[in-house]
Amino acid sequence: MTLPGRSWDSRDNGQYTITIAGDSVRDTSGKPVPQTTATFVIDLPPVVLLADGTLVVNGTEAANVIYISVKSGRAYAVVDGVKYSASAPAVKRISVQALGGNDKVTLKNCAIRTRVYGGAGNDTITGGSGADTLYGEDGNDLIYGGAGNDVIRGGNGNDILYGGAGNDTLDGGTGRDKMFGEDGNDVFYAQDSARDTINGGAGADKGRFDAFDIRSLIP
Repeated sequence: MTLPGRSWDSRDNGQYTITIAGDSVRDTSGKPVPQTTATFVIDLPPVVLLADGTLVVNGTEAANVIYISVKSGRAYAVVDGVKYSASAPAVKRISVQALGGNDKVTLKNCAIRTRVYGGAGNDTITGGSGADTLYGEDGNDLIYGGAGNDVIRGGNGNDILYGGAGNDTLDGGTGRDKMFGEDGNDVFYAQDSARDTINGGAGADKGRFDAFDIRSLIP
């Protein structure tokens, strides 16, 4: 049996039907079991700590509230009010898949390198104090990088991106986006032939722009 992505996570939850081919299964006496079908249910929690130290946090296709924090040697993930925790030294990185819906993802007091994927919907994502990578994906998203050298990509839709402190990379993606570098030496990308608004803030900022965006630059 081949697993999706070679492993299960909570995005694969559901009921599955398998067909057992004739002679492929034998009983304890060595006799083949007749061909038949069987069903099984996968019901994994939305938060799993993998063996490589990746803390995987999954939302659903509905609107989720996801909160990540580190306190007193523990890493916490709260998904729609349900709390999960792991030893902070065991967590090397965090991956959040918010999936569909208008999600709210917040990282607080978290310096662990984190990737957040907003999925479809108008999401609000707030990064932590580490070097985060934040993807709004589909929808009109609002993303705050927070401290650290972050990479922020709005994706499809009319997004608003704030770099915060640190040397950040901001890419609005498609749509009429607004990008604010704030503190640090930031890099902007606005090359989708839509008119974006770009405010560099403090620091020596640079970017790649198309003709529409050159008229929208704010020093």
